[in-house]
Amino acid sequence: MLDTGELQVTVALKAKVSKSLITKWKQEAEKLKIIGSTPELKHLLNSYKLHKHHSPFQRESDELYKHFVFLRKTTGQEITYAWVQETMLELVKTNRPPGFETFRCSNGWVDRWRKNYRVSSQVRTEKKNVSDLARLQGLRATWSELLTLQRSPGYNPRNVTFGRFGPEQIWNVDQIPLLFVPKRRCSLNPVGETCWIATHGGSGLEKLHATLVLCLRASGEQIVAPMVVFRGQGISYHLREELDAVGIEYCFTPRSWVNEQRCLEHLQKIDQMVHRVNPEYVENLLVLDGLAAQGTPKFMKFALDHNILPFYLPPNATHLLQPIDHHVGAWFKAIMAALYKEHVLVAREQWIQYRENNCLGVPQVRVLLLKWVKIAWESIKSRPDFIYRAFTSTGILMPLDAAKNRIRVRNVDDPLGLH
Repeated sequence: MLDTGELQVTVALKAKVSKSLITKWKQEAEKLKIIGSTPELKHLLNSYKLHKHHSPFQRESDELYKHFVFLRKTTGQEITYAWVQETMLELVKTNRPPGFETFRCSNGWVDRWRKNYRVSSQVRTEKKNVSDLARLQGLRATWSELLTLQRSPGYNPRNVTFGRFGPEQIWNVDQIPLLFVPKRRCSLNPVGETCWIATHGGSGLEKLHATLVLCLRASGEQIVAPMVVFRGQGISYHLREELDAVGIEYCFTPRSWVNEQRCLEHLQKIDQMVHRVNPEYVENLLVLDGLAAQGTPKFMKFALDHNILPFYLPPNATHLLQPIDHHVGAWFKAIMAALYKEHVLVAREQWIQYRENNCLGVPQVRVLLLKWVKIAWESIKSRPDFIYRAFTSTGILMPLDAAKNRIRVRNVDDPLGLH
């Protein structure tokens, strides 16, 4: 790209254009044959954009954009597709350009207009394009802080490779939403017949979900089993016995999300299991995201009193730094989805008549969900190398000689910014 080795994201930021335009320019590089300064590049890309997406209503499109910018900056009010379509139709009707009689201003036309004029419907625009580049400094600060922590003195015998905390002492806790009904495509059906696998959701399961609290360490036996958080206040005694028989811990909260109490209870469970199985590890490092319930004074006091050092990741960077977010959580949910599909095939006749036999009631599905979590958990534990790579590839587990040997982390050749 530009024969300088710069990333496409870097060039896009310098030229103040979208990354998609840089990609298109790269594809047309043999035709364009020009390498110049940033202003020249910007002029080239804008010219190429207008030539590529020329509209017979170019004048009206420009006026529409001016109206949009004025209204958005002066009033700050919500601007919808309906407003764009109504305004554009009025402009076309007033100016009467060629072809105005058949112009309908469809949603597809609005999508193309948004793309041409870089108008986004996202809450935070250009988030994906600039995230890795703009946050590189923050990522390097996090990795440097971890390396400094590993070089500091501690209570445990030092690990020769990693320092104060070895792989068996570095933990990560994350929360993963679990849908009762995983997203899926509709199957092919004869004309006139409905798709039973898509219509069984009349039971309301699509709107229900639970939260999986997963705790892993970089190496060694995974001794902290997952916990599932359901929505509600509790269940009857006979159903509780059925859930207890599965062997996976569960609890209830009003919104099926972990609160301060549940986070503290889970931390206490981690402390008990570590001291029961690995009493030789006097202190441990716990990597956490910015969930408010994990940063309360009670939570931090209990952790520090029990030699558990919480390490909080910077905001908007957990998808880059958190080991569980690095394929582990997605792989866990993929196993759950596969088990769901398998159960659909086996229990097809029962599911078709779910209104009569109540096989899709929420209590029954909760039992199924716990069983699938147990199977997925056993599968995850059987892949220690996969878990270990999740910690190393995110830089959470980094050897002390990372700077000397130029260790590559998250596609960054120099994670500590020393070269």
